[in-house]
Amino acid sequence: MKNHSMKLMPDVSTLAEAIAFVERLGYAHEFVPKADGLKDLVTGKTYRPEQLVIRDVYRFEGYTDPDDLSVLYVLEADDGTRGWVSDAYGPYASPVLAEHLDRMKYEPVVED
Repeated sequence: MKNHSMKLMPDVSTLAEAIAFVERLGYAHEFVPKADGLKDLVTGKTYRPEQLVIRDVYRFEGYTDPDDLSVLYVLEADDGTRGWVSDAYGPYASPVLAEHLDRMKYEPVVED
């Protein structure tokens, strides 16, 4: 795994391990991209990109598992909801998600 962030996460080798780790840290809501924003699958609420901040980003470059050719975005909403969204990168990346991500601020979590 290549970590392009503040190293919130120890080295993990799969997207599933990374998701499990961030969920243990309280980023437990899964978001999915929709035309009007990112929908929280736990509450059903849809957040506009301006309501979300990217807290961390992890990119996986797996050699055998297509799920590991992916990016994990760790997000926090303006109401305190914390979660994540994942996407492929390269030609399989979601153009809808990319548009939303471009409108979000990147404010990494600061380690003590």
